[in-house]
Amino acid sequence: MAISEFEKEQYIHKAVELLKKIEKKDKQYYINGEKNIWILKPARLSRGRGIKCISSLSEITNFKSNNYQYVIQKYIENPLIIYDRKVIKNL
Repeated sequence: MAISEFEKEQYIHKAVELLKKIEKKDKQYYINGEKNIWILKPARLSRGRGIKCISSLSEITNFKSNNYQYVIQKYIENPLIIYDRKVIKNL
């Protein structure tokens, strides 16, 4: 079943409006995708020792470890905090 040009334009308009709503709520909207800052944490160290910040996917894939396994996570600039705890926020 083919959709008309009018219906196609309506879908595009709805998609653009939805993206505008997401942009208003998500303070990190513009750093999603490949423009992130990633934190590499050595899996067996503590107190921030050995942590590295990397800003591109190519740097992560080319990263060479010195006898450590690393945990990689996206840096969250403004985490949602409730009762002094970070909370994972779903849109």
